[in-house]
This record gives sequence, C-alpha cells and structure tokens, in this order.
Amino acid sequence: MNKKPLEIRVASAKLLVNALIAQIRSKLILKTIKTPTLFLLAGRDMLVDKNESRKVFDKLPIKDKKLIEYPEMYH
Repeated sequence: MNKKPLEIRVASAKLLVNALIAQIRSKLILKTIKTPTLFLLAGRDMLVDKNESRKVFDKLPIKDKKLIEYPEMYH
C-alpha cells in the first residue's frame, strides 16, 4: 500500500478475531446459501484476495450467481 495520510495500518485484536470468526463462519454456511448472489471484485484490490473470492464464488451451490470484476478498481 502507498503511504497516504488517510490509510489505517493498524487493527485491534478484536477486529482481527472477528474477521477470523467471520471467515470460518462463511465457510460453514456457504452450502446453505439459496438467494441470488452478486460478487463485485476490484482488480487491484490490496485488501481482499480476488482468487479466494473466486473460490468462494465457485463453491456457491446456486445457479443464479454472477461475478463482475472491475480490473482498474481498488478496494
């Protein structure tokens, strides 16, 4: 990441633990999703791994799903 004055480069332990819990929970409930789903990916995302997002998208058990990537966008 570039050094910009508005960037936040620290995270509390609570935020990190909650992020980990959310990741684990999402893997557990992935197979229960039945609603139409839209994934919007930023091609230059430095926070979220778009390859991991694609893996999650591919595992969705529904037919009504769409993934759109914006190659020049950031998170």
